Amino acid sequence: MDIDSAIQTVDHAAHQDDRWMFVALLLVGMVTIYFLARYFMGQIAELQREIVAVRSEFETHLRTANADMVAAHTKRYVAFTSRESVQLRHEHFNDEPTAGEEMSSCVSKTLNLFGLGKKVGDGVVHQVHE
Repeated sequence: MDIDSAIQTVDHAAHQDDRWMFVALLLVGMVTIYFLARYFMGQIAELQREIVAVRSEFETHLRTANADMVAAHTKRYVAFTSRESVQLRHEHFNDEPTAGEEMSSCVSKTLNLFGLGKKVGDGVVHQVHE
């Protein structure tokens, strides 16, 4: 096909009615829509395969993580139940209260301490810090 025949074909198409141009445009549009639909359907199918793969991997991870968590909890529970209770003080030789009831900061002379009575305030010279 040489240049003259191409020019004649374009010139012939230019002199045609607009109806043929509309039909040609409609045909080109439908072909384009067909290929675009095939492309996007392929993309959707690929994404669905990836979602299924990620979901199965996540389910496997959850199964193993839950099994590990149950094993760790069981191990901790067995270790906790096999412990002996802590001896806070000796029953016969130590009549002082346990550390939870001792004072953790300073004692003022003028302060009437709740639970210890007025005798402690009289026994403290000025202020004692631990």
